[in-house]
Amino acid sequence: METTLFYTILFICLTIACRFRKQIWHFSDFCYQKINLYLSPFFFYPIIFLGLYKILLYYDIKRNLEGIEASFILILLFCATTSIMKLLNDMVKYVPDKNNFVKIIQKNIITLVSLSVNFAVQYNIIFDYNNTHFENVQINNWWSNFEDFFFYSFSIMTNSSISNIRPTSFYTKALSCVEASASFIVIVLILANYQVIGENLRKYFKGD
Repeated sequence: METTLFYTILFICLTIACRFRKQIWHFSDFCYQKINLYLSPFFFYPIIFLGLYKILLYYDIKRNLEGIEASFILILLFCATTSIMKLLNDMVKYVPDKNNFVKIIQKNIITLVSLSVNFAVQYNIIFDYNNTHFENVQINNWWSNFEDFFFYSFSIMTNSSISNIRPTSFYTKALSCVEASASFIVIVLILANYQVIGENLRKYFKGD
């Protein structure tokens, strides 16, 4: 009964998110302009889900909700996909205007950070479910584990090697591949417009 109710709520949440995606995008624009990263939906949604999951874990509620880990991950993947679509829309909207090049650079940075946080939360949830899904992760407090997974996630997003965490299961390897694909898309979007961004940057500082 609890599982059916939970998946019903999940379906309703995803339906509402699709129905009001334009309003979410407008709210995201407002946040970027006023307070930048801190209230960006794509940044604080994963944090909220992580907090909710930790509460369920702490009070041992999730044991009555079979499949809750998969549900959280599906929601976060939907959020990540929406974030990339939003970035693509902003590239089309802002890149041609030299006065808005700062906004698109800001949005690229925020997208990289928010996606890193998003996938770090997913890895943390999987690790809580089964510690054997990752190697080289110390089982400490939840904050230390999240920090480790954020560095692992950020290393994938930036194609660097700042983390020695290694996925060991099919699911974690597949999820890491999904994040690498998201990173590729974001980097391609940046490189595809580097000439326009560079030209606008030069004009901006020269005062043209």
